[in-house]
Amino acid sequence: MIKPEAERVLNNFLTLYDTCACDIRVTITAHTDSDGSDEYNDALSNRRMDAVVAYLEKHKGKDAVIPITRREAFGEKEPARSNSSKAGKALNRRVEITFSYTESLKPEPKEEKIVSDIQDLYKMLLPDPDVFCIDNTKDTIITCPKGTIVHIPANAFGRKADAPCTRIELREA
Repeated sequence: MIKPEAERVLNNFLTLYDTCACDIRVTITAHTDSDGSDEYNDALSNRRMDAVVAYLEKHKGKDAVIPITRREAFGEKEPARSNSSKAGKALNRRVEITFSYTESLKPEPKEEKIVSDIQDLYKMLLPDPDVFCIDNTKDTIITCPKGTIVHIPANAFGRKADAPCTRIELREA
């Protein structure tokens, strides 16, 4: 049985899952306090885990498949707190959902542009520049994403005491 406060947490997870354009990996672990035998607690943590998985399956989007990569029932073997108090035992009776994700590499749709000459086409094909704002009064070393290293000595652009920074745009080929 899923408690109302747990339903809110699970619904928040489902909302995140449904709106994330990413590759999610889910782990579900279930735990108990130390009351009862090991066999009872192992079975109880399995029932808790199954209840959460059933809830997620029932309430997911119609085309969604929640990729649960690991399910494990620990019983009382991995307490979050000491079982010597009611508060500690309450914290040990839990199901944990952890997930990791990577951004999808789906390309953004591009708008059509009409090119009038080869120069416009060349400008369009250039990658967007990396933009840096440097303090012209200090030596600066910039390392670009593809590994290009640029050293700019202090005052290389003359003294501009009134300008807080000098804007640099770099494009790596």
